[in-house]
Amino acid sequence: MSHGSLKAARHAAGAVVQAIDMVMNKKAWHAFCAVRPPGHHAHSDKAGGFCLLNNVATGVMHAIAEYRLQRIAIIDFDVHYGDGTAEIFKDDPRVLFMNLFETDLFPFPKTNHSANGANMLHLPFASNTGSRVFRTTVREQWLHKLTAFKPELVLLSAGFDGHKQDETGRLNLHEADFAWLTHKIIQAASSCPGKIVSRTGRRLHTRTFSKIRRSPYRRLSRTTQSRLCRRLSKAFETRWTEERKYRPCKPK
Repeated sequence: MSHGSLKAARHAAGAVVQAIDMVMNKKAWHAFCAVRPPGHHAHSDKAGGFCLLNNVATGVMHAIAEYRLQRIAIIDFDVHYGDGTAEIFKDDPRVLFMNLFETDLFPFPKTNHSANGANMLHLPFASNTGSRVFRTTVREQWLHKLTAFKPELVLLSAGFDGHKQDETGRLNLHEADFAWLTHKIIQAASSCPGKIVSRTGRRLHTRTFSKIRRSPYRRLSRTTQSRLCRRLSKAFETRWTEERKYRPCKPK
């Protein structure tokens, strides 16, 4: 955290809002926002877990207010439970919140199920889950429900800390698993072609993120006409240093 954190959080939320405007107005075919700080631990009335503003929640409310959308899906596959997003949208029929996480990590959802709304589907995973269990569980419990919901817009809280090279989580996933998940989400959300907005905010080792960025997000940006997504992605990769110091990119 620093004196510039709040400004960065506002830019992160603004990036999600702009990405939604771009996909809704057909100026981009899907969008990828590589922003920092993250947002899914920020509640309606407080910050939490390095999250100052819930940028995905901001984007959802913008889409509802500006485009009168009634079916928005949020898919959170960060290794940490998205407690802030869950609190904000609990029992909101306009939002389907699908959230997978490792149970023994902050904010320790194993002992806190207060945000188990009717519109939520949580997938708690134990440490050392691995690719096979991960894919089987997602396929059996998520995909058909996402299709049945018929979303008009999908937002991804894309955390890659379940990767085997990340020091935080212990799900032991591979970049191919994130590529598979992204591909399956695109297939299942066929009701909103070109309208998937992904937001990543979790730090990864630079080389690891480079692999992941090339793997799942080529599926999002292969046919996109948005230069913003590629520019943000490249900036995110180059602005991290091995000393874990973040230098926010200055808008041109």
